[in-house]
Amino acid sequence: MAKLSNLLHTSETFRRDLFVGLGIWVCLELIAFAVLPGLGITQPGDRLEGWLIVSLLAGLGGIFVLALCPQYIERDRQHPNRWARLFSVVGWRILAWVGFIGLAFPLLMISYELFTAMFSILITG
Repeated sequence: MAKLSNLLHTSETFRRDLFVGLGIWVCLELIAFAVLPGLGITQPGDRLEGWLIVSLLAGLGGIFVLALCPQYIERDRQHPNRWARLFSVVGWRILAWVGFIGLAFPLLMISYELFTAMFSILITG
C-alpha cells in the first residue's frame, strides 16, 4: 500500500495525465453510452452491456498505464547500457500505445456502430 501511495504522490505529471485521461474517457463514455443511444443514432441493443464492461476495464486500465509510462520512460533513459535503454524505452512506448487504445475504446465502439448502421442502410436501400 505504501508503494501505491508513493506512486500517486511523487509525480505531478502522473496526476495530470491521469486526470486528463479520465476526463477524456468520461466524455467518450457519455457520448458512446448515453447520448448516441439516447438520440437513436446507434442501436447497440443487447451488445450494450458487453461493450460497457469491456470499455470500463480497457479505459481505466489504459488511463493508468498511459499516465504511468512517461515516468518509466524517463527513468529508463538514464540506463547506462544502450541496448537495455533502447528496449525498455520502446517497450514502455508500446505499452503507452496499448493504454491509449484502451482509453479510446469508446471511440472505436462508436465508429463500429456507426459504420455498421451506415452499411446496413446502404445494403437494404
